[in-house]
Amino acid sequence: MNRIENIKNYAERKQYEEVQKEVAEKLHLEKVTNEIEALWGRAKELIDTYNACADYGIKFPKGKCDFADMFTADGIYHGIGFDVWAKRNQAMSIKGDLKHRDTISIRGGGCCHYEIDLYDGKLYFSGSDTHRLDTFVEQFNDFEKKFYEWVDETTAD
Repeated sequence: MNRIENIKNYAERKQYEEVQKEVAEKLHLEKVTNEIEALWGRAKELIDTYNACADYGIKFPKGKCDFADMFTADGIYHGIGFDVWAKRNQAMSIKGDLKHRDTISIRGGGCCHYEIDLYDGKLYFSGSDTHRLDTFVEQFNDFEKKFYEWVDETTAD
């Protein structure tokens, strides 16, 4: 038994496994980024609908937080929603007490150090918690469905 050879083989295996893991993570990140950016057309339609509600004075239902409506992303519950805190929103006009939105986001907040924004067809992500990108994809369809159901119920004759 050659222990030195075993140690060398072990180290090479571990290095190979680490490289394979990094490659797999990079491919997954690229895949999920493409999936999120492909949602932009639907996201833009959601944003335009939200802004139309704001323009016509339709009040949004209260959310879990005192400072956000039911469809606004917040840094406490970390669900997907319309962005209210992005710097680019600060320059937008205010109609009554409703702000226009231009982003679909998941906010990290508190000790969760990540931000996810889908803005103008591009994904902006900060932080190392990349599994949250999967959460964005997983939550998008349900968010879209609930928002449009609320709009349809609210505006029905």
